[in-house]
Amino acid sequence: TILKQSTIDMMKTEFINNMTHEIKTPIATIGLACEMLKDNTVDNNESIRSNFVNIISDENRRMQMLIETILQNAKMSNKNFAINRKDVNLHEVINKTANSFKLTLDSKAGEFQIHLEAQSPIIFADELHITNLIYNLLDNAIKYSKESPKIDIRTRSDNNSITLSVKDNGIGISKENLKHIFEKFYRVPTGNVHNVKGFGIGLNYVSQVVSLHNGKIAVESELGVGSSFHITLPLT
Repeated sequence: TILKQSTIDMMKTEFINNMTHEIKTPIATIGLACEMLKDNTVDNNESIRSNFVNIISDENRRMQMLIETILQNAKMSNKNFAINRKDVNLHEVINKTANSFKLTLDSKAGEFQIHLEAQSPIIFADELHITNLIYNLLDNAIKYSKESPKIDIRTRSDNNSITLSVKDNGIGISKENLKHIFEKFYRVPTGNVHNVKGFGIGLNYVSQVVSLHNGKIAVESELGVGSSFHITLPLT
């Protein structure tokens, strides 16, 4: 009992530390961009001004998504939790979410390779949670890339379902760690990659969203090569 309590306390402390870091980073970036916008020389250069405005917008969206993931993950612990389904165009959600990472990818000289090949992209789902699911997958793919992120995003049609695949060229996950990645607060050790931060709830949230939509999730990964996540969701 004491050992279990100690483990829980340690996980809680790590979660708070990671959460603080994750939220402080966009706040600091927004603050710096705001200071730069006060510079008189920036007002005279529309291109530079537009770039700083985009940075503020991007970081604000990132912070909103982080907070939303925490809140929704907590709500899902309630047995009476229910999702709000409607017709959702998965391809539109993918493009919109991918576009929100443009500044981040540009700063890392990375790129998304998007191949939306599913014949019918309309699913009966909760748009908020599907958007958060895609955001978490893309965010992880970028975070765990070694250098320039090259991320392949694909959809394909199956029997009465659609499969979304996200493949990265990142550091990969060992077989031992692969067994635990969907556990709450679990974070894969990153070795020498010290700049990777997170709450340890992103993939747990993803797996819960998939389950609530009666879908399936599969992962393939190889250390030093990268990881592939495959999400299969029913159309109705």
